[in-house]
Amino acid sequence: MEDFSDKCFVIMPISDKQGYPIGHFTKVYEQIFKPAIKEAGYKPYRVDEDCLSSSIIQKIYDGLTKAPMAICDLSSANPNV
Repeated sequence: MEDFSDKCFVIMPISDKQGYPIGHFTKVYEQIFKPAIKEAGYKPYRVDEDCLSSSIIQKIYDGLTKAPMAICDLSSANPNV
């Protein structure tokens, strides 16, 4: 069982979206979210970076229910976020 006690679950688009420059959300994650999360004493956790072969739905559920902190980027009209 994975330990989520020091993780911040990041919920955001993980691919390029129409109307945004290529790589926009990757840059937001790498240049803004990750440094801020680490500065706050947490480890960023985004399901697409998890190498385990478990279900993505299970990964999302675990992130939402087990991580003590979450951050969500709602800047795009993405129903999956």
